Amino acid sequence: DLLENPKTRHLVQHVLVCNESLGYFDESWMDKLYHHQQTNHPDLIISLGTEQVLTACTDTVTPQGIVAIVKIPDESDTSHVLTRNERQAPLYLVLDGVSDPGNVGTLLRS
Repeated sequence: DLLENPKTRHLVQHVLVCNESLGYFDESWMDKLYHHQQTNHPDLIISLGTEQVLTACTDTVTPQGIVAIVKIPDESDTSHVLTRNERQAPLYLVLDGVSDPGNVGTLLRS
């Protein structure tokens, strides 16, 4: 979702996909990720890693096979958030101790 949204895709710097989890992600999803890298985000790093590497990169109880390094935006720089027709301040959701990353999507949609 972060990569698909033009307002957030520039924040994602690195995506790590677990080798053991590749079965969970269908081939079209990985193709879509590589296509996005080539067309929209040439600086995006996409890596495959072992379950041990993924576990070392996250402290979630039940990792879902993918993590991303995302730049925290500077609050004073809202140029990437606002357009000419939008005059809203950015909204941030700060989480701690989320055991299931799928719950984050639910929180963002609410």
